[in-house]
Amino acid sequence: MAQLPFARYSKGFVSLINVLAVTGIGATIVISLLWLALGSSDNHLLLLRSMQARNAATACAEVALQEIQNTTTYSGTYSLTINDIECSYTVTIGTGEEREVTASSTHNGVTRKIEIEITQINPTIIISSWQEVADF
Repeated sequence: MAQLPFARYSKGFVSLINVLAVTGIGATIVISLLWLALGSSDNHLLLLRSMQARNAATACAEVALQEIQNTTTYSGTYSLTINDIECSYTVTIGTGEEREVTASSTHNGVTRKIEIEITQINPTIIISSWQEVADF
């Protein structure tokens, strides 16, 4: 039986195709892992910014509470810069000793907001509610 001219090379072609297939699969896996790493890095950065905005909003709220403790008639809207992050808070006087404090901070496009309900300010501040909210 006569051998076709390319038959003696068929084992080499099969090996070459296997090598190319394995290389393609490996390249796909590497690209997928790099893509996932970039996405994870973005998520981590967003989480970090969110935590920094929340911490600044909490610090603003704490400053508001200290001001209420210092001056029981304290009210209004104020802005602060804490660790290069701007935040603002508003103290609203309600009935009797009731107060509402709203504080917010935005850091690189991420905003966090806190709302605090106070039922008593003398002799100590009693907080009935402290929660993070989507909007005031």
